[in-house]
Amino acid sequence: MPSPRVSRLSISKQNNHKALSIELCSESNIKSVMQFIASEWSSSHILANDLPMLTWQYGAKSGGYNWVLGLDNDLIKGLLGFIPLSKFDEELDDEFIWLALWKVIEGADTRGLGLRLLRVILSDMPASGYGVLGINQDHLSLYKSLGFTVGALNQFFMINTHVRQKLIHNPCNLSLPSPCNGEAVFKLASRDILENLVLSDDLSIPSKSPRYFASRFDAHPIYKYEVYIIQHNGLDRAVIATRVAEHCGSKALRIVDFYGCNSVLSECGNALQALMELHNCEFCDFWQYGIAEESLNKCGFFDALLYKVSVPNYFEPFVQDTRPIFFAIKSSQDGPFRIFRADGDQDRPNVRGAN
Repeated sequence: MPSPRVSRLSISKQNNHKALSIELCSESNIKSVMQFIASEWSSSHILANDLPMLTWQYGAKSGGYNWVLGLDNDLIKGLLGFIPLSKFDEELDDEFIWLALWKVIEGADTRGLGLRLLRVILSDMPASGYGVLGINQDHLSLYKSLGFTVGALNQFFMINTHVRQKLIHNPCNLSLPSPCNGEAVFKLASRDILENLVLSDDLSIPSKSPRYFASRFDAHPIYKYEVYIIQHNGLDRAVIATRVAEHCGSKALRIVDFYGCNSVLSECGNALQALMELHNCEFCDFWQYGIAEESLNKCGFFDALLYKVSVPNYFEPFVQDTRPIFFAIKSSQDGPFRIFRADGDQDRPNVRGAN
């Protein structure tokens, strides 16, 4: 399924000036997009400096880039990025579009432009569902008024009891959760294996596949991911995507995506302990929404909010405190929502040179 396209549209200004135009980003204006990000976000923003990273994340298979632009002639007045899941697997049964990086220059000539950029995607780019991850808490009411379900991811974590904890700020010296026993086995999967793997899903939203994991995590321009097949009782039950983050020699194991039978997570304690030991990680965390808490607790994962500790989330650059990751999601399909850290535009460095 090709990435959705939208024809050139026009929006009327509210003060009788000539109309702004709305159009998709072409090869010719991607440099202007990078300059806009530098001026309106930060000159050190990764997407203002790293064209290969931007192209990997937002490049459209049919050419151009997955940005909707509000233009005054050739001057960008606002933009909204989007990531269709078909970018990573064209054979998915249902298209789903993640929204990302939404910004409009404030001014009398741009009143309403942000909402109109959003409405272009919602109305002119057919999909079974739309979502956004990592939004400002002040915007939750807007999405809710548009029929989205809103909320926040939960950070579950467990520690490696065999190494000293340096990354987690634990001023009360609390006893922290650690892996429980379990019989599941992790099998490192190559791209070829994933492209031919068949798994039973529980019809969660958004729909993914092993092929999606192969494309999404195999050739990232900066991060090195590892995707594992979770096997239990001799059967392939799920796939899980991980990467290792590091700060001053201390490491953390991040679970960034999951697909398959979520109950098998209750059997993953031993496998995760072995993986933390393999990479010499102090802890493992799993930002998610929609996985049964019982399955996570049986594995050894517990919600970080239950403890008076700070489990770092941002490593590129490193930030000690943990901030909520808010989301909004809607779908015409029936099924439970499942959202993970690697969805949308969340799992990437924020500044150039971070690794």
